[in-house]
Amino acid sequence: MRKFHSWLPVAALAFASFIFQTTEFVPIGLLTLISEDFQMNPADTGYVMTFYAWTVAAISLPLTIATAKIDRKKLIIALFLVFIASHYLVFRAPNYESLLAARLGVAASHALFWAIAVPLAVRVAPENSAAKAIGALIAGGSIAAVLGVPGGSFLGKEFGWRVTFAVIGAVSAAVMFALWRLLPSLPAKNSGSLRSLPVILRRPAVLWVYAMIAIVVSGEFTAYIYVGPFFEHYGFDKDHVNLLLLAAGGAGLLGSYLYGRFGEARPAVTLIAPLVSLTAILLLLRLAASSMFFALAASLVWGTVVVMIFMSLQAKLLNAAKDAADVANSIYSSIFNVGIGAGAFIGSLVSLSTGAEFVGYAGSAILFCSLLLCLPILRSIRLPARAKK
Repeated sequence: MRKFHSWLPVAALAFASFIFQTTEFVPIGLLTLISEDFQMNPADTGYVMTFYAWTVAAISLPLTIATAKIDRKKLIIALFLVFIASHYLVFRAPNYESLLAARLGVAASHALFWAIAVPLAVRVAPENSAAKAIGALIAGGSIAAVLGVPGGSFLGKEFGWRVTFAVIGAVSAAVMFALWRLLPSLPAKNSGSLRSLPVILRRPAVLWVYAMIAIVVSGEFTAYIYVGPFFEHYGFDKDHVNLLLLAAGGAGLLGSYLYGRFGEARPAVTLIAPLVSLTAILLLLRLAASSMFFALAASLVWGTVVVMIFMSLQAKLLNAAKDAADVANSIYSSIFNVGIGAGAFIGSLVSLSTGAEFVGYAGSAILFCSLLLCLPILRSIRLPARAKK
């Protein structure tokens, strides 16, 4: 029972990651409703996603540095208060401009949460459980893809898009209360400062992680954002596409488990094997579109391995920048969001110039560059020796 209670703070942080991932992506399913409410073109309404990602990328580091000395418990409660208030403003938004302004508050709290959440989860988890703590946070995001985003879209279609954001705000209040009760006082520790930047940016391991996450996210999202049009091009209907997306999101839970189980013992294998698998899946995506069976299998592998890749890179960053974890993570979060935007841009160019059926090839080519960066660590993988005859 004591061991169970020791995981409750991590569980609350994982639920918080579920909330933040849900609110980031739920507008995708609500764009039509929002555009109809504000009498706009859905394509123009979609800038609410771009604005959000760019805001997170721009303010993660400044916010992290500005709050570096604040007690972590007080800080996470404060960012939740901003998060909840911003959702109320979204609920009440009279026009599109006010909606964007309200989402600015959501994005700011999102940026700060992901800068401090991973180091915080590792800090409050039981000893020697870093991989499992990171896995719990990533699992929260995976569940958001399976339950949060579809659930928010359902609420919006049944009761109006504003109700979705009101419910997210209400659930966030409950999560904030749980964190207030479960987290101990946590003075700022190894969060870093402006003076930390030149120090950590001179470390090859940190720069390697940043280069990897930029390439991997750009490559994966080049295909992922346009996976709907890709499969629809080959005759899949929208219900089948939704099933494939749900399968990929659900498989992320398996990826979280596998990394939590093997990540610390085999760190090189649990990065490179998933990276090779993801590169191959995107390269063979057109083959997967030949039947629902192959498409579902590809989605399950995709969802599993991409989570393992992100968890592995996150763990390597924490290990390389222990003395400035929050600052290092804020840069990581910024690069991640820049990668999403880059993937969306590249995928759009490919779709417009050659067709959506080629986004898998483009994503695979980008991911192949990340494999080249992994060549130096291949020598750290030791295969079992053959038994002597």
